[in-house]
Amino acid sequence: MSRILLVCVKFSTDAANGWLTNDLVDAFVRAGHSVDVIHLEWQEEHSVEFVTMANGARLLRLSALSFFPSWLPNIVRKGAKWLIASYLAARAAQKFIPPQAYDLVVGFSPAVVTDGLVKCYQQQAKKTLLLYWDFFPLAQYQLGLLPGGKIAAVVAHSFESKAVGRYSQVGCMTPANIRLFRSYFPKYSGRMMQVLPWGPAGLIDLSHRDEIRNRFAFSAGDVVCVFGGQLIPGREIERIGELAQRVSETLPTVRFAIAGSGPLAGLIEQQAANLPNLTFLGKLSRSRYCELLAAADIGIVLTSADFKVPNFPSKTVDYFRAQLPILGAVETFGDYTSIINEEIKAGLSCSVEDAAQLEKNLRVLVSDAAYRTECGRRGADYYLNHMSASNVVLRVAGDETCY
Repeated sequence: MSRILLVCVKFSTDAANGWLTNDLVDAFVRAGHSVDVIHLEWQEEHSVEFVTMANGARLLRLSALSFFPSWLPNIVRKGAKWLIASYLAARAAQKFIPPQAYDLVVGFSPAVVTDGLVKCYQQQAKKTLLLYWDFFPLAQYQLGLLPGGKIAAVVAHSFESKAVGRYSQVGCMTPANIRLFRSYFPKYSGRMMQVLPWGPAGLIDLSHRDEIRNRFAFSAGDVVCVFGGQLIPGREIERIGELAQRVSETLPTVRFAIAGSGPLAGLIEQQAANLPNLTFLGKLSRSRYCELLAAADIGIVLTSADFKVPNFPSKTVDYFRAQLPILGAVETFGDYTSIINEEIKAGLSCSVEDAAQLEKNLRVLVSDAAYRTECGRRGADYYLNHMSASNVVLRVAGDETCY
């Protein structure tokens, strides 16, 4: 049995609506490891909580904003949160979880947001692993989400580089991510491994598919294309409505369903009001979302054309678990399309800027139910063999490296 510490900014106390971090902790526990979790809540304010969860893992919940008086201007609190909250959190955390010789400390990107905590606990750890998916501040700068522009990006990159350097090993999603990491953090000398997004051990139950389709008002002949996720700028979500409009007459059996919440919800709702083949379902609970996937026929993956960071969108996890073929439209900078089309053969993906090819791929998937089934099966098989949380735990708790 190993002692594991997980440090993160996203963790749910609601078992029915957990994050990837919840799935990872559950898998560590099921594998027989002793697990502590320090959750530095990034958005909400709450009092300190230290509990033992139902699975036996210990959870310490701290709020980043609670370290700064509410009367401070919002911009000051936000800046201070990024710069020093994790260091203040480390002082508070030691009262509940003293530094000790963990076998593995796991952190997540951006590394800077939990740097103070990791610095405190990595000194006695045998191994530290950073799961690096969001390249900070590169992604934020490319999408125009970083206040202060290029100067701020240079300063933020300096802080992030220092935080990254604390880890003995880094896991990135794909080979393209690993290559970018090496070029973006050229001074990093640790080991690298590939770690794709993960999920629960089993597949989504499809045994009541017909009944579920009826509850969503999908007819037997409908080919349902689903998208679920955050409805935020930079995700190209509006392209689903555009695609729905283009095929409304020539593909009358195709239905598009979008689930999620965010700033673009109003736009999607307006598109759905004007398109009979597009349904906007709003934010769904985790269990309800899995039911939607069980009722669907195709899973849609979109990323921004402006995004120059290779990406393997995590929504692919649940599409694979629901045995859905992938209809992808993603950035050309990465290797998602080659992985889906050539390595796994789990669907059809293309450049997000190639609307004609996206429509062509949709028509191929819609016209061939047997091909959809085969793509879905291959995605599910790949998930079970490589992407379930239990498989990830076997790799990261051991000593495997890929690069």
